[in-house]
Formats: sequence, structure tokens, C-alpha cells
Amino acid sequence: MSTVITFPLPDNVAPVGTRCLQVTIPDDDQYQTLLLAVVNTLSYWMTYDRDPLHRAALVANLFKKVMKTWTDCGGNPVQTIAEGEDFDDMSQLTQIVEDSDGCEFEYRCCVDGTWIQVARKSDLATNPPGTGNQPLPGGGTSQFCKTLYCNQVTVIPAAVNTGDVITVVSASGDWSDQFGRWLCIDGNLFFIECTGVGGASGASGDVLMSANHLSAVVKFSTGYYALYPGGVLTVPAGVFNEQPEILANKPTVNSGSGSIDVCVEIQNNQSVTWSHTFDFTVSPAGWSLAFVGGSTIGQWVPGVGWQNTDELQSPTYWFRGVVIERTGIAAFELLTMSINYDYSVGNYDCPCYGLHLQSGVGSPSNDYVNVDHTGVTTGTNKTMGGSNNQISQTYMRCEMNTDANASSNSGFVGSDTVKSITITGRGTQPTW
Repeated sequence: MSTVITFPLPDNVAPVGTRCLQVTIPDDDQYQTLLLAVVNTLSYWMTYDRDPLHRAALVANLFKKVMKTWTDCGGNPVQTIAEGEDFDDMSQLTQIVEDSDGCEFEYRCCVDGTWIQVARKSDLATNPPGTGNQPLPGGGTSQFCKTLYCNQVTVIPAAVNTGDVITVVSASGDWSDQFGRWLCIDGNLFFIECTGVGGASGASGDVLMSANHLSAVVKFSTGYYALYPGGVLTVPAGVFNEQPEILANKPTVNSGSGSIDVCVEIQNNQSVTWSHTFDFTVSPAGWSLAFVGGSTIGQWVPGVGWQNTDELQSPTYWFRGVVIERTGIAAFELLTMSINYDYSVGNYDCPCYGLHLQSGVGSPSNDYVNVDHTGVTTGTNKTMGGSNNQISQTYMRCEMNTDANASSNSGFVGSDTVKSITITGRGTQPTW
């Protein structure tokens, strides 16, 4: 692990004239690139110790000017820094303006250029989520282009879950912190542009010690995760419907300077959800009467649905209602079950099932609705349902009763009709 220190300011911040040096390096382009990348840091004001008179910009500007005159031993110009305009102080390119709506930060690209608003004070704490476009499940993607500021957290406005993938599609720019180096989004040194020149390292106190210092990391409720190397992150276990927060890997959020323009792609790898309605007014839809206490109860009426009948169920109880089931289903993930029905409550001498929707593996074991006759809403075209995420289900059941008596059905007055059952699932939908 390495630590980059700042350099002391020279006593003379405005020397007269220049001095010529001859430097010998190994005969290899990459060695030359490494040397120039390190020397180039001298042209940044953050490389030097701070002083009350803000003279670091003057020293950095001098280095910038003389480095433009460098040549190799054959007299050919050596490009050491990106072309740009010389200036005497950072205040010529940046300013803080106060108005009735608060402070705002502005910049311009040249001394006589137009001032451009970057952000108000209220914007600097965090980048608001925005609206965004949620990618569709089953591998759908959406792209979000943002400016990542070194001293902010940027929120990507798309909810992700375990198994989704976050990919950095493009990134340009650089940022720096108290150590004075200007680094790329992967933590490598910035030299003219981000070309993988190297120089990445860790730093004490970073939020994610296993990742490069100042590389982009992603925060979820479960912790911090590295985007680099590679610029790709598969959302880890335990993340459910969270918006990714991207930030520079350093000890504190509200420190550093610079920004990186980035485009991020979110791939939604969640299984596709689907819905299916069994319309019993058209056909039995593969459902059949279920045996309860040695007998069945109910009948299918074309154009109407499953209607009640009276049955004496073993050992001695009479019921009025419908009990149907769907068996032999290819295993699937079931999320919800709901029923559309007509219901008129009758007479009960027990707290028996009014409505019971269930699923299971071969037999009923998981409830979606389970209420007695007092809990069923009376009327026509009523709907009741519930959710209970269950995988590998092969069985569904519906029981709906209006009356019950231990000795006789002579006092039964209720009626019910099961018109349809609607389910939602995830993943592969069985063939119905």
C-alpha cells in the first residue's frame, strides 16, 4: 500500500529564466510514459502544500509552461500534458455566486469564456435519483449517463436486485483528493487521458480497502462493492429493489475535486413475471372437483362457472359449496392467487371455511386466502386474493362454502359461483 505526499512550495514562486536538464531513461515508450505521468503531477496545484496565499497554482502553472518546451535528444517536441490555456490562478476559471436561491458553483473553460453553472449548494450533498427508465426483467437493459463528482454520491435511478449486472459503458475525466494525484475511474493515473498507464494503489481508510484508491465503487445496504477492474459488477446477494449509489473510493464522501462523465448500463436479470386467468364461464379450464371427506361438492355450469351443490361429507356433516383443484402441473413459481366470484352467505353451525385458496407440491400446503364464512364479501363479481411466493408448485385448490350443518341441509339458503381464478408467477409459465 502506498501513500502519495504533497510537496513543499518553493521559496521563490516566480523565478526568472529556465534551467536545462538532460535525463536518461530506458529505451522503451512505456518507461517514458510512466516518467512523464509522474512529472505531469507537478503541473497540478493540489500536488503542493497549501498556504494562505494560494501560491500553489502559480508554481503549478510555471511547470506547465516550461514542460511545453520539452524535447527529446533529437530535438523533437515531447507531449507531456494535454493542450490547454495558461492561467495565473484557479479563481480565473471557477467562482461561487450567491443569489436569492442560495450559493452556486460556476466554471469557464478559458479566461474570457462564459460562466457555466455546475451546481447549487443544495445539489452538492448527493445527486438526486431522478426518474430514469427501469429495464425490463428477463435481460432488459437501460443506460444512464451521469457526471460523477469526487465529493458526491451519484444515484443511478433504476432499482436493482441480486443477480442484476451494472456495467460502465464509457467514462471520461479525472478526479483527485488530498494526495494531489489525478486519477481515472479505475484508480489508475490520469495522463492526457485514461490509457491504463498504471499507478493504481490502495489508501488507508478507504470505504473499500480491497479496491483501488479513487476507483468507482457501488454502495448498497449490504456494503460497498468494487466496479474495477473490469467496470462490471453483478449485484450481490441480499439486495432487493435498491438504487445503486456510485462514489469515489476514499475515506470521506465530501472531499476531493474533479469529475468523471460516465454512462452506466443496468441489466435486469430478474425472471419475467406473468399472469394467467382460468375463465370458468368458458370451460372447466383443466380444474376438476376435489374429493373431500369421501365425496365431491360443486358442479360446472357452461356460461356460468363452478356452482355450489349440497353434499354430505364423511362422517356426518352437510356442506353447500364448491371445492375444485388443478393437479399434475409442471413445477412453477407461484406468486399470487385471486378469485372472482358471486357469493351469498347462508347458515352455519360451525366456523368453517368460507374461502380457502391454496397451492402445494402434489397436495395443498400453502395458503393465499383462508377466511371463514364471515370473512367472505357478499355480492356479485367480487374479488379476493393474496400473495405467497412459493417455488416448484404442482397443485392448486379452491374451496368456497356458504352453509354448513351437522345434521341436515334443510335450512341452507346461501349460494356461490366461482367465475374465474387468476394467478401470477415468475419464470417459465406452465402450459395450461
